[in-house]
Amino acid sequence: MKNMRFSLVYLFPSSLLVLLLSGCGGQSPLLSPAAPASVAQGSVYGGMQPITGASVVLYAVNTSTTGGSSSSIMTSTVTTDSNGAFTLTGKYTCPTASSLVYLLITGGNPGLSAANPDIALMAAIGQCSTLTSSSFISVNELTTVGAVYALAPFITSGTAIGSTTSNATTLAADFTLASEYVNVPTGSAPGLNVPTGMIPPTVQLNTVADAIYSCVNSAGGTAGDNNSCGKLFTATTPSGGPAPTDTIGAALNIALNPTTVSPSAIFALVTANTPYNPSLTAAPADWTAGLVSAASSYVLATGDSRRVSQPTYPAVCQTLTAQFTTSQRTAPPASASDDTNRIQAALTACKNTGQSIVLAVSGTNTAFFSNMLTVTGETLVINSGVTLYGNDSYVSNSQFLYLTGINTGLMGPGTVDGRGDVITTSNTPRLVQTTNASNLIVYNVTLTQAIHPNLYVQGGNGATVWGVTVLTPANRANADGIDIDSITNVTVTNSSIEAGDDGVAVKCNNSNTSNITVSNNKIYGTHGYSIGSITGNTVSNVLFQSNYVYGNGNYFSGVNSTDANAINIKTYPCTLTVQQISYVNTCITTAKHLIILNTNYGVCGGGGGPTLADIIVNGAYSNSSVSGAYETFDGQSGYNISGYLANINLDSVSLSGTNQYGAYFLYNTNITPAGTGITTSSFTPPTGSVPSCTF
Repeated sequence: MKNMRFSLVYLFPSSLLVLLLSGCGGQSPLLSPAAPASVAQGSVYGGMQPITGASVVLYAVNTSTTGGSSSSIMTSTVTTDSNGAFTLTGKYTCPTASSLVYLLITGGNPGLSAANPDIALMAAIGQCSTLTSSSFISVNELTTVGAVYALAPFITSGTAIGSTTSNATTLAADFTLASEYVNVPTGSAPGLNVPTGMIPPTVQLNTVADAIYSCVNSAGGTAGDNNSCGKLFTATTPSGGPAPTDTIGAALNIALNPTTVSPSAIFALVTANTPYNPSLTAAPADWTAGLVSAASSYVLATGDSRRVSQPTYPAVCQTLTAQFTTSQRTAPPASASDDTNRIQAALTACKNTGQSIVLAVSGTNTAFFSNMLTVTGETLVINSGVTLYGNDSYVSNSQFLYLTGINTGLMGPGTVDGRGDVITTSNTPRLVQTTNASNLIVYNVTLTQAIHPNLYVQGGNGATVWGVTVLTPANRANADGIDIDSITNVTVTNSSIEAGDDGVAVKCNNSNTSNITVSNNKIYGTHGYSIGSITGNTVSNVLFQSNYVYGNGNYFSGVNSTDANAINIKTYPCTLTVQQISYVNTCITTAKHLIILNTNYGVCGGGGGPTLADIIVNGAYSNSSVSGAYETFDGQSGYNISGYLANINLDSVSLSGTNQYGAYFLYNTNITPAGTGITTSSFTPPTGSVPSCTF
C-alpha cells in the first residue's frame, strides 16, 4: 500500500503555536472530569494490557531552568493495582493552583512473568487546580508520545521538565498543545479543543505510540540486544548521542531528531495488530509532526497507481461455435448435453497462455449454456451477438464464472446471463467471481440477471474493469454491480450499471484495500458509489471521479431502487480505518440519500472504533431528488469523522438519522453537517467547482 501523504510541519520551538492558540491565554485546562465510577482516578495501560505494580508520581515542572529537575508533589506512595488502576485523591499537594503538573509512570508488569524496568510513560495534565476527585487520567503509549512531542523543547528526561521564567508562557502553551494532540481522560487521539482550521498529527503520533508499545509489552532490554526494547533503543539513538534507556527517552529522541533517527527501523517495530489506529501503512520520510492547517492537509486520493489504458483483445487460442439458441433461455438443455465440458476443456488447454477462448455465433445459434467455468491465465471472449447462459445447475456453486491467476480476462461484446429472473433458488451464487487474480481485465462485456453480485473482484494486485454493462433489476436484493475487495490497484471506468444493491462497492473483508479509481461511470437504481460495508481492516486511497448517479432503474428494468444512495460510506463501529477517500465531481439525479457517512451500519463486539479520516467530497450536484431526500453524518464519540465538503450544490439539504461526532471543513457548499460533537470550519481547496451535469 502507499504511504499516507502528509503536509506535516514540526512545530517546536512551540512559541510558533502561541499565536495560533487564540483564547488560550497561555493557560492549559487539559483535564476534564470524566472518571468512571468504578475507577477513582486513573489507569495505566500498555496498549490493551493493564500495567500492574507501576510507580505513579505527580510532578510539578521546574520553573527556573529549561529541562531542569521536576519536583514530586506526592505526599504518599502510589502504585497501580492488578487492573492497572490508581488513585491520587488526598495523596499530593499542589505547590500553587497554577503550577503545571504531569504524571509519570515507571516500571510495572505488563502481564508478563516479571516487571519491565524500561517502562516510562506520562500524561501532561496542566494546571494543578484542574485535578479534582472526579478527574480521570489515562496513561499509555499515546498519552506519552503526545506529551513528549508537545513538551520536547523543555524535557531532559521523565523527571526533568521545566523552563525559565521568560519561557513560562510558551511551556504553558505546550501543555495546551499536548491536550490537543491526545485526550488524556480517554487516552486516545485527537485531543480536545483543537483550534479551528487546524488538524493534529493523529496518524503520526499513533504510529510512534505503536512502535513504543512493542517495548512496553516486553521484559525490557538495552540498545544492541535483539529484543523489542533493545531494537527500539537502537533505532532511536541519535547520531553521536547516547542510547535511551526507557520509553520516554526513546520518544524524546524521535521528537527531537525527527529527520535523523531511522524511519524504517522505528516503523519495523510496528506490529500487524497495533493498538493505536489509524497509523501509517509504510515508513514515513521522517518523524516530523505538528498541527497543520486544514487546507494544507487537504490531499485528494490518487487512486490506481498504474497507468491504465483501454484494453485490447489477446491472440486467439481456440474458437468455439454456438449450438443453442436464446429461445431456450427459460427451458435450457440438460446439464449432460450443455456446453460445460467443451468450454472448460478449451479453457484448460489454453490455461496460462494469456490468449483467448472465443465463443462465436454459428448461423442462427447464438447461445451457450454452462455450469460453473474456471478461467486461469487466459481470457474468455464472448463475441458480439453471443450470450453465455448459466444453466440451472450452476446455482449449486459459489459462482458461475471463476477467474484466477495472472493475465486472466473476460471480454465481450457479448453477454453473460445468470438467469436470475427465471431460476428459483435459495442459494446465492455470484455471477462472476475473481480471486487473487493479478493483471485482471474485464472489458466490453454485459453482465445481466445475476442472482447475487454481478462482478466480485477479490484479492490480487491490478484489475481493470472497462466498458462493462451490468443489467440486473434495481430491486434484486444483494445483487451488487461491481465489488472491489481486499486488493490493490484497481480501475473501474466507462461502465454503466443497474443493480439491486451497491453500484460500485469498495470493501476490505479479508485484508486491506488500496489504490482504487472509479471514474466516468453511470449507475442506475443502485445503493450508490460505496465504501463498505466494513467491519475491519483498512480501505485507503480511493478516488471516485466524474461519475453519474441515477436513482431510478430506468436504464434496464424500469424499477426504482429500494435504497437510492449516491455517495455512501458505511461501516460498523469496529476497529477499522477508512482514509483518503475522494469523491470528485459527482452528478446525482432522482436519488434519496445524497451523502451518507455512517459508522453505525451494524453492531460490533469488543473495544475500539472506526477511524474515518480525510474524506473529501469536492464537486457534487443533485437535482430531482425524491421526496424526503437527505444527508447523514454519523460518527462515533472518540472517533470523529474528518472530512472536507467543497463545491457542493444539492437540491435537498436536510439532515436525517443520527448526525454526530465529526470535524468538517467547508467551502462553497450548501450542506452543513450539524449535531452532537460536530464542528465545522472553513478552508479553501486548491482546485474544484460545482460540476456541470447533463442528465
